Amino acid sequence: MKIVKIMLLIASFVAAVELGTTPQKLTLKDGLVELQGEKPWSDDYFRSNKQGYLLFYVDPDEETFNKHIEEKLDKAFKSYDDKFKNSITIINMAASWIPNVLIQPVIKEREKKYPYNKFVLDYNKTMVEKWGLEDDAYQVLIFSNEGKIVYANHKRLSDADVEEVRVILKKQIDAYIEEHNISK
Repeated sequence: MKIVKIMLLIASFVAAVELGTTPQKLTLKDGLVELQGEKPWSDDYFRSNKQGYLLFYVDPDEETFNKHIEEKLDKAFKSYDDKFKNSITIINMAASWIPNVLIQPVIKEREKKYPYNKFVLDYNKTMVEKWGLEDDAYQVLIFSNEGKIVYANHKRLSDADVEEVRVILKKQIDAYIEEHNISK
């Protein structure tokens, strides 16, 4: 039994996302489909984005686990133009027992609420396998303008965690705006 626990602990460290790293490039034809247009999804857009971005990787069963961060960030960045709100929510469809036909209308409603957010469906736990993201969780990641992971959390976010995310994102957005002499 001890050996099994040790192996599980080692496996959890191997699969974990590391800060300061750039995940492997993903271009997928099957399994990961964006809702807007039902076409293959690639992380090229975010890799070429020079202001960084926010990524949520969500098990539909855990949808409310960290929902408060979405609402707080939306409120905090209300004054910014949508073009500076770079976020993507990838739904880990394979992690849920809920039928896809019941999940998709909920996502469509979220698309209306957060039009600047891109929603993508991961039917095969591709992000778990390729990037080492947490399965059966609600994970929050922030990527720098170089595509490196600068923040990762798969636990329930406290108010202090949400504030840390807000500060990191604001710093990245403001630096981009100042560097390019753009108004908010």
